[in-house]
Amino acid sequence: MSKYGEFEVVGTVRRKCKRINDPNADQDGMREYSVLKCPHCRNETIEIANDNIQKQKYTVIRDHILACPSYTGERPQKRGKPASDTSEIDDLKQRMTESEVKHESTKAQLDWTNSQLDWTNSHLETVKTVVAQHQVHWGDLARVMGYEPPMEPPFLLDKCRELRRLQLTNPEGAYNEHQKNMALILEQKDMVIKEKTLMLEQKGVDFNSVVNEKNLMLQQQDTALKQQDTALKAEMQMATDYKKQLDTKDSELSKMIKEMGRLQKERDQLKAKLDALGTKKPTPGEMLRHGLEQAHKRARM
Repeated sequence: MSKYGEFEVVGTVRRKCKRINDPNADQDGMREYSVLKCPHCRNETIEIANDNIQKQKYTVIRDHILACPSYTGERPQKRGKPASDTSEIDDLKQRMTESEVKHESTKAQLDWTNSQLDWTNSHLETVKTVVAQHQVHWGDLARVMGYEPPMEPPFLLDKCRELRRLQLTNPEGAYNEHQKNMALILEQKDMVIKEKTLMLEQKGVDFNSVVNEKNLMLQQQDTALKQQDTALKAEMQMATDYKKQLDTKDSELSKMIKEMGRLQKERDQLKAKLDALGTKKPTPGEMLRHGLEQAHKRARM
C-alpha cells in the first residue's frame, strides 16, 4: 500500500504509443495500460503501461497527488526541470542504441547473403567441372562404339548389351545396323544437351538477378538507417546545447540574486547608520541611488 493511499486497478485500455518507434508497442503500434482509481478524488483516469506498472506506479501516483483536489495530507515536491531534460537525453541515447543495433543486424544479414552467394557459386563451379568430366568419359565411350558424342549414358549401356548379343549371332550385320541407328540418335542427343545447357545458363542468370536485387534492397535499408542515425545525433546535440543554455541562464540568475542580496545588505547597513545618527530617513529612491553609486565605485576599483 502506498503512503498516499490504496490506488486499485479498475480496468485496462489499449492506446496508441506516444513514440513512433516504441519497442514495447505491438504489431498495431498500441500498448495496454492499466487504469488506477484514486482513493481521494475517486478519479478513474490515471493510466500506466502494464509492462511498467511495477517501476512507474509510485511515480504516477506521486504526480497525481501533486494535483489531486481531495488530498489533504502532505504533498510531495515537484520534480525539477533538469531531471526532465536528462530523461529526454536518455531517451535519445536509447533510440540511437536501437538504431545502431538495427544497423549491425542489417550488415550481418548482408554479409550472410554474400557468403551464401559465394558458397553457391563455388558449388556451381564444382558441379560444372564434374559434369564436364562425365561428358568427356561418355564421349570417349560413344566414339569407341562408333557414335559421335554427346550420348545419354543409359542409352550407351543398352546399346552395349544389344551389340554384345548381336555379335554372338551375326557380328557383321549387328555392327552395320548399329552404325545407322547411332547416327540418328547422335543428332537427337546433341539437341537435348544444347537445350539443357541453355536452361542451366538461364537459371544461373535468374539466380544472380534475385541476389543482386536483394543486395540492392539491403543497401537501401542500410542507407536509410544511417540517415536516421545522423538525424538522431543531430537531435542529441540540440538537446545538449539547450541544456547548456539552461545551465548558463541559471548561473546568471544565481549571480543576480547574490548581487541583489548584497545590495539589500548594504541598504540595511546604511539604514542602521542613519537611524543611529538620528538623521532624516532617506527615501527608497535615495537609498537605491546611494547603493548603485557604491556598487559603481567598487566596480571601478
